[in-house]
Amino acid sequence: MFADRPLYSLDILIWILIIPFFLALYEDLKTVNPMFSLLAISFGFIGIVLFFSNNIVFSMLSLSNQYAAATNDAQKSILISSGTSMLSIFNGTGNELEVIFMPFSTLIFSIIMIKSENYNRLTGILGIIVNVGNLLYLIPIVGNIIMGIVALPTLLWYGLIAVRFYHISTQKAS
Repeated sequence: MFADRPLYSLDILIWILIIPFFLALYEDLKTVNPMFSLLAISFGFIGIVLFFSNNIVFSMLSLSNQYAAATNDAQKSILISSGTSMLSIFNGTGNELEVIFMPFSTLIFSIIMIKSENYNRLTGILGIIVNVGNLLYLIPIVGNIIMGIVALPTLLWYGLIAVRFYHISTQKAS
């Protein structure tokens, strides 16, 4: 039952947290390459807008609650049909575009990182690898395997960026 799985809505919190992440990356990298930094953050925000405009978590939660309260098979059948329709909307063009815009955004930021003196080359190279891997998600069957392979390196990449942000915050505090 969807209502019994609150982690489905955790992705919304993660996407909200991506907003300050992109703003911080942009602020840190805009002096290295202003045009591509602006392009990267624009792609990122387009991806975020696409995510929220296509997100069905709350609609599915409502349908799940209605299904749990349904008293006969006819009501349940209608709700199952509604849920199936919602899933087909979610798996449509907007979701596929979001899957393209987000890795392109972070790929551009990663390329800029290589040219920046503020990041070590490993951060930029790792970002390129994981974001190319994320773009390959669109390849049927193989894409899911690639996403599984780049999942841990993606966390490492975010960790390296977090270390950079920590250094920035301690330098400004001094």
